[in-house]
Amino acid sequence: MNTLAAFISNRRGAAALECALGMVAMVSAWSLFFDLYQRADSQGVLLHTASTFADYASRDETVQAESLDDLAAFLHAQQFPAAKASFVATAISKDKDSKNPSALWTRTVTINPDDTDTTPLPTCSRVNGKNSVVLPSVFTMSNGETIIVAEVCTGADDNATYAHYIVPTRSETSPTLEEEDDDSA
Repeated sequence: MNTLAAFISNRRGAAALECALGMVAMVSAWSLFFDLYQRADSQGVLLHTASTFADYASRDETVQAESLDDLAAFLHAQQFPAAKASFVATAISKDKDSKNPSALWTRTVTINPDDTDTTPLPTCSRVNGKNSVVLPSVFTMSNGETIIVAEVCTGADDNATYAHYIVPTRSETSPTLEEEDDDSA
């Protein structure tokens, strides 16, 4: 019993123990605040979402439209489940004979978790115009190059947040979009 009392009253190493416990608390709090900041940074979340969407679409020669729809639904549920969102993937190619790039295909997925809210989403695609493709002015394409542009926007028409991401395709041939067949009936 005497050794227990001596152990409890011993003050050697108390400062080191207090410092170690304090550091654990500080690192935990810093990690929590950093994680909350990353989640609150909507532009960063949108850019990460757009990069994931573009990366997936650039992997294969034949892109399954249903897979893009499923990926958009998954990313929406993970990143911003309460907000309306629009996902647009566009394959753009520049032929050797053409001065301007042209869109090979576009896939748009719009997700509205609250069906009662009829406020329209803005037109998310800023790249794919009615008759032409408009790339950011700092971006140039080589002849024969094919890229995937993924665009993601959330929010209402008056207060929308937008991000886009451009990635080259990984295959030597231009990717095609394979729509799902409705012949299953």
